[in-house]
Amino acid sequence: MSRRRRQALGFLTVLCLVAAGPLRADDRADAADFAIKLQQAINGGDADFMRERFAVGELLDRAMAGLEAEPTFEAEFRVDFANNFDLPGILVQAVGAGGYYKFLRITPGEPLVARYRLSTPQGLNYHDVYLRRAGDDWQVHDIYVYRTGERLVNSIRRQYMPFAVKRNNPNGTGLTDFERAYVDNFPAIAEMTRQIIAGKGADGLATYETLPAILKKDKTLRLLRLRAASSAGGDAWRAAVDDLRAAYPADPSVDVAIFEGLYQQERYDEALTTLEAIDRTVGGDPYLDVQRAGIHLKRGEIDAARALGQKAATAEPDLVDAYWIQIVADVRQKRYDDAVKVLNTMIAHNLQPPASLEKDRAHSDFIRSPQYQNWKRAQKED
Repeated sequence: MSRRRRQALGFLTVLCLVAAGPLRADDRADAADFAIKLQQAINGGDADFMRERFAVGELLDRAMAGLEAEPTFEAEFRVDFANNFDLPGILVQAVGAGGYYKFLRITPGEPLVARYRLSTPQGLNYHDVYLRRAGDDWQVHDIYVYRTGERLVNSIRRQYMPFAVKRNNPNGTGLTDFERAYVDNFPAIAEMTRQIIAGKGADGLATYETLPAILKKDKTLRLLRLRAASSAGGDAWRAAVDDLRAAYPADPSVDVAIFEGLYQQERYDEALTTLEAIDRTVGGDPYLDVQRAGIHLKRGEIDAARALGQKAATAEPDLVDAYWIQIVADVRQKRYDDAVKVLNTMIAHNLQPPASLEKDRAHSDFIRSPQYQNWKRAQKED
């Protein structure tokens, strides 16, 4: 594979992460059943379930539409893409590193879209997975990635366009001003991506500043700048956030992208406001109550944190973090009997307490308490 095409696929990995006629009466229920199976497959380490149902060929057809290329070059790009970009595998890897892929709902209206939450130790993301019937089964034919603010088909087109144009339309005939600028500056965009991957945020910001104004206004590149600024630190991150907020005041991709930074910088009021915006956009998510609870813990508002953890656990009984936040709250107030009750509730739902429970020094008094020691002995006896 050429160095440039590897750059394109690397950029696409950083970013990640057609109507099919009238719906039948039972489509929504069937789609929800499929969406749950997809969740179970990803969380169970089975990437093939999604790979086999991902309409990658059609996705590439739409991404390449209107960009004429030599048949040999187009075929090579398709092969390179199929061999080097594997979103199902990336999701399985994210889950294996401590993440979880949760189906939330089938969204109202058409086309059929299954909304998922992807929570990882690195942060929060959402996917709107576009579904379509394929006989008695279902196909995934596109995904809107909240962290990038665009569909996968558009992300792929960004990578294909520079090579197709340079090979077959060097004068840029028929391209928009933005497309022409994107093609001309793609080497700089690819370099910025490499710098971000390498943790060289300041270098990435410097490269961003070399781009023409028409590209600096693009949302996806602004989000890439935010990633560079997060690594660079200082005032750069705040400037990138303010720029995104001003340009896209009600865009959910911006809210999802900036929340973690707001939390880390202890901008708790703004973080809570951002969570409210995300909650409205996704149609409700118990995990966001866990995030709110974490902020209340930071503020020392223990009762509020516990109540939010209980609310989240009631809404999503398999949400481990909802129980964990309750245990942290109980331990801080030395309510060890209540902490044990939460542990028992987790066991009743076939959930295991986090391994960090006995390793965290903040819980050492609880771990040595009679309540915990009796609970632990009871678990061994069972």
